Amino acid sequence: MALYLLSSDCIITDISCIFYSHKKGRNMKSSIKTILAGCTLGLSSMAMAIPATWTDTLDFTDSTTQINYSTGEFRADGYYLRSNGILADDYLRYEHDITDNGFNPSQDVATSAVLNIEFLDDESDKKRREFAKVNLFGLFNGDFKFEVDTGVESYNAGLAGLFDINLDGDMNVQVIAKRGDFYVVSSELVVSGDDYVPVSEPASVALLGLGLIGLGFARRKQS
Repeated sequence: MALYLLSSDCIITDISCIFYSHKKGRNMKSSIKTILAGCTLGLSSMAMAIPATWTDTLDFTDSTTQINYSTGEFRADGYYLRSNGILADDYLRYEHDITDNGFNPSQDVATSAVLNIEFLDDESDKKRREFAKVNLFGLFNGDFKFEVDTGVESYNAGLAGLFDINLDGDMNVQVIAKRGDFYVVSSELVVSGDDYVPVSEPASVALLGLGLIGLGFARRKQS
């Protein structure tokens, strides 16, 4: 909680919003007690924003990796998906959860997020190109359809994706095989934002002390 000296006549605290006008005839001691009481009430809710990054990685070469729903299968090279023509295409649906990495939806704020998915094209059929579709669930996230090559494809989370992350700390992803077959090797969600941490009591008291020093200076100037 910072104390700001606005002028020689007024001091305001950004949490308690207590104003003090020390004009002639006003009891200084009583006013200081009032400010101290308001500042004390605000100490428990004080926090400081620190730039932070939260990363969640899923390894699909590991058969113990948790997934939500799928019609493919785990293999040594990753999660295997293939298009079944006129039948339903294979898909993989999973969830990234950054609360396991320290993100607290009740106090932290995510400002951007990038999803990196690693694919492997086994090139078993060199005459036929493979295509995949990635769905980042959310109104403004949309679908991404592309030709699969061995490497990493990156996607920026849309407004709805960021909303979901800030709401409960997770993002749902679906990969669909639209043509041919391929492997999903891994998936990584990198979220950037502000980590709000409580300000320690000594720091709070120090800020309060600076404010009271300013109050004393203002009183001396008035007298």
